[in-house]
Amino acid sequence: MSRCGAITSFHQQRRTTNLFDRCRRLKPLGLSAAILLQTSSPQQSDAQEQLLPGRLPREVRSALAPGLMARFVRTDHGQEQTDLRVTRMAALYVPSGSPATPFLKAGPFRAVLEGYLRMKLKGDYVFGATGKGRLTFTVNGQPVLVSATDDLSRCEPTQVALVRGYNHLRIEYESPATGDAQLRLHWSPPGSYAESVPPEALSHDSSDPQLRQALRLREGRRLVGEHRCLKCHTTGADPLALAGHMPELDADAPDLSRAGERLTAAWMARWILDPAALRTHVTMPAILTSLDSAAAAQQAVDMAVFLATLRSPGELSQSPEPADAALGEQGAALFETLGCVACHLVRPPEEDDLYDRTKLYSVDGKFRPGALAQFLLRPHAEYAWSRMPDFKLSQQEAAALAAYLREQGNTDVEPVAAELPGDVSRGRVAFGRWGCANCHNVGEQSDVEKLPLRKFGHDETGCLSDTEQARGAAPDHALTDDERAALRALIAEGDASLARSHPAEAAGRMITQLRCVACHRRDEQYSYLPEILLEESSLGLPPEIVPPLSWAGEKLQAPWMEKQLAGALPYRPRPWLKIRMPAFPHRAEHLAHGLAAQHGIHFETERPPELKSEMVEIGRQLSLKEGGFYCVQCHGLGSTPAEGAFDARGVNFSYVADRLRHEYYLRWMANPLQYEPATKMPKFSPDGATSPLGQVYDGDATRQFDALWQYLHSQRTDG
Repeated sequence: MSRCGAITSFHQQRRTTNLFDRCRRLKPLGLSAAILLQTSSPQQSDAQEQLLPGRLPREVRSALAPGLMARFVRTDHGQEQTDLRVTRMAALYVPSGSPATPFLKAGPFRAVLEGYLRMKLKGDYVFGATGKGRLTFTVNGQPVLVSATDDLSRCEPTQVALVRGYNHLRIEYESPATGDAQLRLHWSPPGSYAESVPPEALSHDSSDPQLRQALRLREGRRLVGEHRCLKCHTTGADPLALAGHMPELDADAPDLSRAGERLTAAWMARWILDPAALRTHVTMPAILTSLDSAAAAQQAVDMAVFLATLRSPGELSQSPEPADAALGEQGAALFETLGCVACHLVRPPEEDDLYDRTKLYSVDGKFRPGALAQFLLRPHAEYAWSRMPDFKLSQQEAAALAAYLREQGNTDVEPVAAELPGDVSRGRVAFGRWGCANCHNVGEQSDVEKLPLRKFGHDETGCLSDTEQARGAAPDHALTDDERAALRALIAEGDASLARSHPAEAAGRMITQLRCVACHRRDEQYSYLPEILLEESSLGLPPEIVPPLSWAGEKLQAPWMEKQLAGALPYRPRPWLKIRMPAFPHRAEHLAHGLAAQHGIHFETERPPELKSEMVEIGRQLSLKEGGFYCVQCHGLGSTPAEGAFDARGVNFSYVADRLRHEYYLRWMANPLQYEPATKMPKFSPDGATSPLGQVYDGDATRQFDALWQYLHSQRTDG
C-alpha cells in the first residue's frame, strides 16, 4: 500500500458507521483513579506520588515547553549514537537516504517521542496511526497501539479515557530497514474525523540536560549559517560539496558589483564603521574595532569611495523618485495594508520597540535617487537570501512606498569624518585586507584579495574571544555569551552536522528568521500584526484575517505550497485581501518540504481521485443552493464569481484540488472552526457522520464530501 493509501485507508475504515457506534465496539483502555501519571522527568519525587491523575509537580509544570521531546538512537559499527530535538507534532518523516537529525548519519534509527497531552476536559478518544515502521504507543503508562508489521495503518484504533489535565505520552518508533520512515499519530475527538493530535495540546519537560545540550548545538549551527562562518573558515571536509548540507550554508551576501549605483558613499562609510548604529538585526559584523577611531574612520571612508566606483557601464539607470505628498500618503497606506509594519518601523535604531522590528530610519540616506524603488521591486536581485520578502509590487506601489520611507526616515547620514578624503586605491586594498571579498562579490574587481581560510575552531583569539583585545583584527559579530557558548559547543562536537540537514528543522529556523508569526498564528504563537495596527494604524481599518500556519503542513500540497512561497503561482488564492503573501524564492523549497515533514507528510502531490461521472454530478449539485451546501455563495468557479455580495469570500473552486490534501479537506468540511476560529465557513456535519442533506447518500456526510471532492477535481486549474 502506498503512503497516501495508508493514510486514506484509516479514514475509510471509519466511513461505514457512526464514530460513537465504532467506539463502543472497541475495547476501551479506562484509567482508574488509582493509576498515577508516569513521567520520565528527572525531577520526579515522592511528593509526586500524592498527585491526582492529570497533575504535575510545580517544578515540572514550570519547565514545560511546546512540543514533544524526541530522542533518536542510531547504531553505527556497534556504537550507539544519540541525539535529541523537539518535535511540534506526534509525527516524523525522514526520506530514504536522509538522516533523522543533522547529528546522526543516515540509516535506520529508533526514536522515542515523549511528553504530555493536556486536556481541558476528560474524554474518550480513539487513537490510531499511519506510516511505515514499528510502533509502541502508551498513554499514562498503559499500552494503546502496538504494531505487528511495518504498516502502521494496520494498528487497530483503540479508545482511551483521557484525564483532565496532563496525560503522559510515550511513542517508541523504529524505522523500516529500507525506504522512507514515516509516523503520524491520529486521534478522533468526539464528533469528528481522525486528525493529528493538535500541537498546542503537546508539551515536554525542557529541563532535560541532554535536550538542553542538543538545542545548544542547534543554536551553534544556526549561528554558523547566519554569520556566514564558512566564508572565512574551513572545516575538515567541505560540507558544501555534499548533497543535503545545511541549506543556510548556500546563503550569499549582498552583491556589491553595482554598489555605486545603489548606495550612497556616506551611508556605506557609516555602515562599514558600525552597522548596528544604523539598523537593528544586522548580520554584518563590525570589522574595524581593532583600530583607533581615526584610523578606523579613514579605512571606512576609503572603502566607501572604492565601492562607490562600482557601477555598470554607462550612466546610472535609476530615475529620481518624485517628492510627492500624495504619493507618500499612498505609501503610508501600503505600509499598513501590505503588512510592512509587522516587521519594520521608521524610527532610530536606539528606540525601544515592543515587537522588535527592523528599524528603517536611515533608509533615505542609504539609497541613491531611484534605487530604493528599484530595490522594493526586486529585493532579491542583489541578495538572493535577503530576509526582505518580494511582494510583487507594481511600479506605482514601489514608488509610493519609497516616497513614504524617504519622508519618514533620516535624510542625512552623519559623515564618518567630513575632513577625510577617501582614496580608491587604499579602499580597494582595505576591502581585501579586512575579508570583505570573502563574502561580497565585486564584479570586475573580483581579483580583490581574499583572506585565506582558517580552520573552523576556537582558540584564545578570534571571533569567539570574550574581549576586544583578544579578538584582535577578527570581525566583531556582537555575539552574546550564550551565542559564543553555542558556537564553542558545536566546534567541540565537530562539523559533521553542517553537511547534513533535516527539512523539519530547517523550516523551523526559517519560520523564526522570516518572522512568519508576525502575520500568521502558529500553534500557541499569536500574530502581533493586529495588535500593531490597533495601536499604530493611521487608516483606522480593522486588521484582516490571514490563515493560521498551525496545520499548513498537512493542509496544503507541498508542491503547491512551494510554488506559492516562491512567488510562482499565476494567481492569488485570496485576491480580495489587501495584505499580500510575499515570496521567498530561495527558501521556498526548504519551507514547503519542512512544513510537510513536521506533520509526517511526504513531499509529493497526492494522487487525485479516479473521477466518476455520477459522483461528479452529485458533487456539482451539492455545491448549489437548491438541495446543496450552497458553496457557490462564497466560492467562485473559474471566471464565475461567487453569488454572495459580502465579505465571506472563499478560495476559487478551480484552485482547491491543487491546494488541499484530501484528509484535511474532510476534517475542514466537518468542522472548519476547529482549524480556523475566525472563518465564516459553516459546519456541515454536526456529529462527524451525517449532514442535514438526508436526501443525498442517506445523509452520509463522508460520501457527500467525497462527491464534492470529485467535482472540485473535475474543475481543477493547474497552477
